[in-house]
Amino acid sequence: METSNDKRVLIIADAHLPLDDRPGGAEQRKAFLELIRHHRGQLGTLVLLGDVFDFWYEWKHVVPKRAFAILSELRQIVDSGVPVHYFAGNHDFRIHDFLSNDIGLILHMDEWQVELDGRKYWFHHGDGLAKSDVNYRRMKSLFRNRVAQFLFGVLVHPDFAMGLGRTTSDGGRKKTELRREIWPPEPEYIEAAKRILAKTGRDIVVIGHTHIANTVKLDNGFYHNPGPFYQERRYSFIAGELPQSEVWR
Repeated sequence: METSNDKRVLIIADAHLPLDDRPGGAEQRKAFLELIRHHRGQLGTLVLLGDVFDFWYEWKHVVPKRAFAILSELRQIVDSGVPVHYFAGNHDFRIHDFLSNDIGLILHMDEWQVELDGRKYWFHHGDGLAKSDVNYRRMKSLFRNRVAQFLFGVLVHPDFAMGLGRTTSDGGRKKTELRREIWPPEPEYIEAAKRILAKTGRDIVVIGHTHIANTVKLDNGFYHNPGPFYQERRYSFIAGELPQSEVWR
């Protein structure tokens, strides 16, 4: 795949868009839509690198109503012929078949390997890659267990589930921010990128998850993190060169 100024790969990670009525939620969703619409004329591929929503769960017959405008926009992008890649993040508690079958998104539960402009890329949300993420990897196996997901969907009413999801997400975010003050996690993810580059023979590892924007030249390639759209309004794009970091107005 070749990219250019007129055929960009737009990368957005960690938007954590709220799907409830919390203060400022509508403004966050609006800013996300404005960013995508701004790039529509130059868009070759859209990469949503995980945690688009602050809590996502697909029931059999129900999806969160405040996601409608965003999902409608993504469907229009797909219908225009632009592929949209959607990565499962640690706030995506159940991705089933709605996003792929009804919206037309290309789902990635783990990594995606692709060649852009002659460079071999390795994309992933980033959760669970650090060696110290042992407990999270155990939790992830539970969250993705089909029986556990089914029971949650059957036993918990969607209204209550959304409130529970908000509480869980807020608590997890506060814990992560506190942990970051004590021990910044990024070095571990850069080390993980080095291992991935060595193991796969890729040229560039692109992840989100850490909420820290950075591009690092490594001995065997590059590490790139677009940073969070949440709060910082950060994103990246690829247009014939290495990924470029930007901040949305």
